[in-house]
Amino acid sequence: MPEYRDLFGDGYPGPFLTLTVEWAGRTTDLLALLDTGVDLSQIPAVAAQAMQLEQVDVMDTTSSHNETAERPVYVANLQFEGFSFPATWVIGDEYPIAS
Repeated sequence: MPEYRDLFGDGYPGPFLTLTVEWAGRTTDLLALLDTGVDLSQIPAVAAQAMQLEQVDVMDTTSSHNETAERPVYVANLQFEGFSFPATWVIGDEYPIAS
């Protein structure tokens, strides 16, 4: 069960967990917000670049604030809280926390 924490000190705690991202023998653990409203998982673009993930596509995205942007799409194996998602599409984003 994710732990609810107020990481930003704004009085709004959220369900944060550790997301393990793995591909081609490279692994990293990221702080992630368990967000049930997303269509695709996203990881910080700097993490995708540091892991040398291969960009497989580009996708138009719309944020919860109705802002649109074109984002890179990568493939990675994801794992959290005992669940595994092999070869999953992930969006690279400037936001420093995965979701």
